[in-house]
This record gives sequence, structure tokens and C-alpha cells, in this order.
Amino acid sequence: MIKQTQSSRLTFLIAALAATATAQEWYPELQSVSPPARRFHAMAHIGGNNVLFGGINEQTGTVFQDTWSYDGLSWTELATSGPGARQRFASCVDRTRNVLIVFGGSDAAGQPLGDTWEFDGSTWTEVTVAAPPTVRRGQALAYDIGRDKIVMFGGEQGSLQNSETWEFDGTTWTLMQPTLSPPARFFHAMTYDIASSKTLIFGGSNGSGTLGDTWEYDGSTWQQITGPTQPGTRYGAALVHDIGRSKSVLFGGASPLGYQADTWEYEAGTWTQIQPTQSPPARQAHAMVYDVARERVIVSGGYQSTPVLDLDMWAFDGLTWTPLATPTTPETLCCHEIVYDFQSSGLVMVHGYSTISSYSQHTWVHSLGQPSQTST
Repeated sequence: MIKQTQSSRLTFLIAALAATATAQEWYPELQSVSPPARRFHAMAHIGGNNVLFGGINEQTGTVFQDTWSYDGLSWTELATSGPGARQRFASCVDRTRNVLIVFGGSDAAGQPLGDTWEFDGSTWTEVTVAAPPTVRRGQALAYDIGRDKIVMFGGEQGSLQNSETWEFDGTTWTLMQPTLSPPARFFHAMTYDIASSKTLIFGGSNGSGTLGDTWEYDGSTWQQITGPTQPGTRYGAALVHDIGRSKSVLFGGASPLGYQADTWEYEAGTWTQIQPTQSPPARQAHAMVYDVARERVIVSGGYQSTPVLDLDMWAFDGLTWTPLATPTTPETLCCHEIVYDFQSSGLVMVHGYSTISSYSQHTWVHSLGQPSQTST
């Protein structure tokens, strides 16, 4: 049973997410101002708008430190000081305080960072603490809504991988000392599983190979989840929690055997492989998000097979995947960001690779009933 404090926060979260969709088709709008093309950036819905920060464009050699806000019609570059230029950082939204948390990453010279910032939709604030986490990139963050804390695990610094567990309460980072902990890793999948009130980790890389282990964290210690049925080793998988069905859903990723197209559900310590009647093609580096208003998981884009990219869009309702028809098909994308727009109950998808050798500077808006596009 979910604790009373967690239940009230969950009620708040669902109420914030469950808005009524307004856009019903792709619509073009030529914008004179938009963020430069990039990847390895962050997007989040904060303060009623969709916020973009940071990233890199390897073609131009630019690492970004700009912050942009998208209100569903146009982009505005926010005139505010904030974090220095960075890419491959970790970010997470604290839904109780409604702020975006950013930690670490790599700066414009490729050096790892260890600073912490939060953004409330208008202002960046650096969080200074006496004993912060060490510099790193490739770590993962998840918001524990039950305990109102951000959990961070793993990452890398050069050739060294990290197995530390840190918690952030909005003011202070605390290095936890669990009696049991997952092995060091980076680029792993991590989410907060509301049904179990635990942070869930799966897979990733340890620098010499891919991992396929599953761990749960309850705020005190980690427990490895073992069983006869487990997803295979992989990195680049997507993992989200399905609030409506109280299950966490994992799809795709890259394994030593190639890209994967399998769908798994995690519930009460058990993985179950789903056998849908149809499924998206195998991929990694795809985007996946939970559609709260319609109680389904959405996946789009990614690498299908090098150097092939795609931007098909699929919805998973717990039984099968259904392709979402798009009267106007966006360009192929991978390494892009997708965010659930709480105001419209739709999706906003920005940037990434549009081919193996070029970047997208487009903004795509989808109502999830029928889609809409903003050309930039």
C-alpha cells in the first residue's frame, strides 16, 4: 500500500499531468527564433512551459549553455545566468517543488563536471554543498516521490566507473552507505517504480561489456532481483513507469547480439516478457514517455540498425503496440528528447540526429490523438 505522504504526492502528480488535449493535427508554423540544433540536451515541463537546456553539436563543435522555453507556439531564449556549457549530464524533475535538477556532465573541453543546479522555469540557482558528489557523466537520476528525494547512481570519470548512491533533498547531497549495492556502471536505465516505492535500475555498461542485472533501492539498501526470466544484457534501453497499471515497462536497447525489439514489464520483483501481436522494430537510443491521460507508453525514433534511423511512433497499452498514424511524417531522429506537455496532454519532441551525419533543428508537437508540427 502506498504511504499517505506518497499517495498525496502521487495524486498531485496525476492531477498535474491529466490535462485535456487541444491540438488535433500537425500544424506548420515557421519560426524566426529557435534553439540551434543539438543532442545530449535536457527537456522538461516546468512552470507551464517546455524547457530545453544544454547539449552538443559535434558538427560545429559547439557545447551549449543556453536555456529555452517553448509554450506550444514559439520558442523564447531565457535571459538568465545559469550552468556553464555541458553535455551528457543527468537531469530530473522534482515534481513536489516543480524544479529541474541538473548534475554533472562534460564541459566544452570534455572535462567532467560535478556541480548541481536547479531551474524553476525562470531562474537557475546553483546548489552549493560542503561535500558534493565527485565529477562524472553517464550517471542516472530518478525522483523518489514517496520520500521526496532525487536518487543518483553510477556514472563514469574517464576510464573509471562509479558505484556510488547519492540522495538530494533539494538542499544537500548525501552519500548513502547501503549494505548492498549494484556494480559500477553508466548509461543504465533507471526509473522510480511507484507501485513498489523503490528506485529501479536495469542494465547499462561497465566499460568492458554490457550488463543485464536488475536492482531495487528502498532508501536504505539495494536488493538484486533475480529470477528465471530476465531481460538480456543491454544498454540504450528505455524504461518508464506505467502509473495506471502500476508496472514499469522496458523496451529495446543494444546487446552483444544486436538491437532488441522485446517488451518487458516489471511488477513486484518479477520481470514478464510481453508477447504483443505487433511490436516496433528493434532499436536503441529511442525516446519513450508515459501518456498519463490515455494510460499508455509512447515510443518514437532511435537507431533501428546502423546507419538506419527512424521516427515511427507507437503506443503500448499493456497488451500490444499500435502504430500511431501521422498524416505528416517527421524526419528520422535518434538521440532526441521528448517531453510530456502537461498543458496539452501531448508531446513535444526536439532535435537529435536526423541522419547519421546531420542534426535536426525542428520542433515536433503531437496531441497523441492526432499530431501537429511546428517547423523551425
